[in-house]
Amino acid sequence: MSPRRDRNRPLPWWAPLVLAAALSATTAAVAGVWIDGESGWDSFRWALMGMGTTFFVIDLVTSGAPERLARELVRRGRAMRRIGPAAAWRLADLAALIGGRKRAFRREEYRRVLAEARGEPGRAQLRHGVGFVVAAVRMRARDAGRRLGRVLDWFLAKPRLEYASGTAAGLTAAYFLGGGVAPLLGNLENVLAAATLVEVPGIFLRTARAVPPVPRRENGDARSRRG
Repeated sequence: MSPRRDRNRPLPWWAPLVLAAALSATTAAVAGVWIDGESGWDSFRWALMGMGTTFFVIDLVTSGAPERLARELVRRGRAMRRIGPAAAWRLADLAALIGGRKRAFRREEYRRVLAEARGEPGRAQLRHGVGFVVAAVRMRARDAGRRLGRVLDWFLAKPRLEYASGTAAGLTAAYFLGGGVAPLLGNLENVLAAATLVEVPGIFLRTARAVPPVPRRENGDARSRRG
């Protein structure tokens, strides 16, 4: 006498996959013929698409993936509550390091804020630390923007911009002059365009940024050195 089969025993892992393939192939093929009037290869394509979708959904549900995902999220949330405060303090130190020496005093400000937030959840404390780092990066970006602005203003000041425009025109003319006078005369508009591409945007930026001209004393010293 054969042993009685255990009715509570779970189905093999491949059972829902076979069922999904059969149901999806039949449904997709019927839908392809009845709804869109397709047959042959098009119906087979519908069957493959239906199989893939149903295959994934049924396998996802029967494998217990949603429950495992929920448990993993709960576990990560508990871990975040534990490591959040320590990570926030490390991020505060990183933010002070990014801020540079002239903002070293902000380290104490960050620590004071985190000390006041000890009663908050770990995720909230971690958000404080991330906010410190983002603020420090923004401050350093503003510092770099100011330095670049000073370099740009130095270049735009009159007569430096005009010198740069003349240099661009001279280099372009020298390039065409390498082939003789005729190519240079035939490309005078390109020489003018090179000077225009430097000077017109430069004058616009000079006006927008209200860049003053080079002081006369500095300009005179430069001329005397050239003389």
